[in-house]
Amino acid sequence: MVNMSSKPLREHTVQEALRSVNNDGRRSRCLLIHSIEEKDDEVPYNIFQEVCQKMNFNPPKVLDSFRVGRKIPGKLRSVKVEMKHSTDVLVWLKNAGKLKTQRQTENHRLQIYSSPDRKRQEQAAHRKLFNKMRTKIKENQSKYYFILNNGVNSIDKS
Repeated sequence: MVNMSSKPLREHTVQEALRSVNNDGRRSRCLLIHSIEEKDDEVPYNIFQEVCQKMNFNPPKVLDSFRVGRKIPGKLRSVKVEMKHSTDVLVWLKNAGKLKTQRQTENHRLQIYSSPDRKRQEQAAHRKLFNKMRTKIKENQSKYYFILNNGVNSIDKS
């Protein structure tokens, strides 16, 4: 039975809902790669290929790649990569642990790391969890701490 007393949907409301769903779908196909030196003549897709080689990872189909933000001297900008499928992003993130052992130079260890593309609210929530995890590490260093299912979890180091 149809409720006739409800207000009809406005075209603007429907467009906003569709735009939100479309943006979420697109974000699920994107990832950010951080802490990579920036050169004047670089091509972001080539950077992605080099990182894939360091991981011994077969690069998936990439739709777009670019640096995020304004260029500021002394500050590293992240590389945003949009892949064809969201499953490619999940596989990449599972293999991203291989990047933690890479060294950029002999004297300075620069860890390259990646993260999913998040909304501002998701970034703030993740930052809170990360800070909470950092304080727990300072309090008790006999455990490994990690973020899983929107919470800080731990296991014994032994």
